[in-house]
Amino acid sequence: MKNPRFFVLPGIFFTTMAILTLEVSLTRIFSVLMWYHFAFMSISLALLGSGAAGVWLYLFPRFFPAERASSRLSLLAMLFAAAIVLCFLLYLRIPFDMGGGGGNFTFSWNAWGWLALIYLVLAIPFLLGGAVVALALSHFSQAAGQIYFYDLVGASLGCIVSITALSWLGGANTVLLVAVIAAAAAICFALEASRSYQITSGVVLLVLLGLLISNRQSEWLEVRARTGYDADREILYEQWNALSRVTVYEDPYWLQPFGWGLSPTYVGPDPGHHLLLIDGKAGTPIQWWDGQWSTIDFLRYDLTSLAYYLLPEANVFIIGPGGGRDILTGLLFGARQITGVELNPAIIDAARNQFGEYTGHVYEQPGVTVAIEDARTYLSRHDSQYDLIQASLIDTWAASSAGAFALSENGLYTHEAFLTYYDRLTPGGMVSFSRWYYIADPTETLRLVALGADAWQKKDVANPADHIVVIANFSQNRSATEGLATMLLKKTPFTAAEVAELVSLAESME
Repeated sequence: MKNPRFFVLPGIFFTTMAILTLEVSLTRIFSVLMWYHFAFMSISLALLGSGAAGVWLYLFPRFFPAERASSRLSLLAMLFAAAIVLCFLLYLRIPFDMGGGGGNFTFSWNAWGWLALIYLVLAIPFLLGGAVVALALSHFSQAAGQIYFYDLVGASLGCIVSITALSWLGGANTVLLVAVIAAAAAICFALEASRSYQITSGVVLLVLLGLLISNRQSEWLEVRARTGYDADREILYEQWNALSRVTVYEDPYWLQPFGWGLSPTYVGPDPGHHLLLIDGKAGTPIQWWDGQWSTIDFLRYDLTSLAYYLLPEANVFIIGPGGGRDILTGLLFGARQITGVELNPAIIDAARNQFGEYTGHVYEQPGVTVAIEDARTYLSRHDSQYDLIQASLIDTWAASSAGAFALSENGLYTHEAFLTYYDRLTPGGMVSFSRWYYIADPTETLRLVALGADAWQKKDVANPADHIVVIANFSQNRSATEGLATMLLKKTPFTAAEVAELVSLAESME
């Protein structure tokens, strides 16, 4: 076949940019509206759409004659742009719900049906986008190398565009931006077609650009879950990025202070807090604080605070400080230095900047240092040693109670990570990890203990059992079978006095 003219190649560039931007953006949107593991569904949708496009062109070649290649490319690109918006609107209306919570899913036949519909609806844009690329390769096979070059460059930039657009525009506006990019591809193809295609593609681009601008101003199109905090409460803060969607809500309906494992013996007042959610599911409190220690005295009664009773004036390393609650705990117990490392910059922006006054500017307190980085990487790069390395229910739903997922998707819960923790502890230091505890299936806690024991044994610890203490709490706010467990893993063996103190403390807070 003949070589493509100049404007066909930029059309391929914009098409593949749109396809990859849409694919990456949907991973974030699926995680918000469904569950985090459905993020991988966008990959299968892209593969399904592109594969089906090739079959479509093979079975119906009479609809794509060589002499009308440019007009057909422009038409497919316009349909691709329109389908992005229309199919996304339809997807937002599909009431998909797996039931259950906390990663415990109960699929019904209705759920399977809605999921199949989601596949069919969202495969359409990928089918049309894939058809654009397949048709170009089919009719301009002699220039396959050039087409692939523009294809790969466009796809590569699409990955970058998705990251930037999610941070600047949010989820819904990013989808509208993808449609605008697809319409730009249609204009490029139309420049080699008739005047009517040029006018039509220009109108499509202007309409889609108008939708994007209007949504930036009025937010008529939003990504909102039908259940949970999204449906019930006003969003005080929202920020998208490549990692997640972070939202903050008022949370006024608690009868006692927010505690991961608060002792039922605490009877003091509730100072109040906001709730920060990651992808609408994993949560961390943004604790209100007026600078008075008495306001946050309830933190002394939380299971996640146990290590501080054995480590006065500790040098603390906090993995995922989130809304600042663990930092407040360290300050309350007199920690002399606190280093918090948080992976998600939107969380730090919310707690430190947007709600800094609400939190008593906890991140700006003397002795507090915060870095935006992966915690394991930070520990590997720095030689500092700490009296306490703490992680309190980070990635709350990213590690479910189901055995297939328990702590399997986070590099913080690996043999190598625990070896790093050992190396970064002072001689009397300890690791404190708190996780959900289920009596019927204590997978998370058992794996933590196994990881700690194995790592300590690799460090020539003779009897790792002497270095591990696990204390669980089944508070009044939870069922009789679900609670919280904190594992304390000490570099040196726990002394009899330390064990006795922990036992006495646990008994006093029952």
